Amino acid sequence: MVDLRLLYRTKLKLFTSFDEKVDAHNSVLLDRAKVLESVKAKLVAQSGSILA
Repeated sequence: MVDLRLLYRTKLKLFTSFDEKVDAHNSVLLDRAKVLESVKAKLVAQSGSILA
């Protein structure tokens, strides 16, 4: 017979670690989005001097 308490604890640990990994990945994605927005703004600002 499967010990349901052990099964539930294992599932809870799995979901907790999954949430932690997703949060960490979202943090990386947010940092990348900020960098890309900064680069985009610089390119737009510098494109005026190229077109002039």
